Amino acid sequence: SFCSAFEYSSNSDLSKARFRFFHGQRRVLLVTERFLWYRRYKLKGVDYVLFYGPPETSDIYEDILNNVRTPSQCNSMCLFTQFDGFAIE
Repeated sequence: SFCSAFEYSSNSDLSKARFRFFHGQRRVLLVTERFLWYRRYKLKGVDYVLFYGPPETSDIYEDILNNVRTPSQCNSMCLFTQFDGFAIE
């Protein structure tokens, strides 16, 4: 099961989702890039990060990967296509 957090989520929904994810009640926390940019929450308890396309700014990479649970054991992956070439450069 999963929980989600996006820029239009209410504060109570965000608190519940983050609590459930951090305490292991939910294995996946699905967030949008807009949520990460506008809300600037620190997402704790992350072991694996999957970016579905390269983020618009490198700040998103830094914010997410600086808050992982165990940096030496964290895995991250970014999915991209040939059309994302400019974003990757």
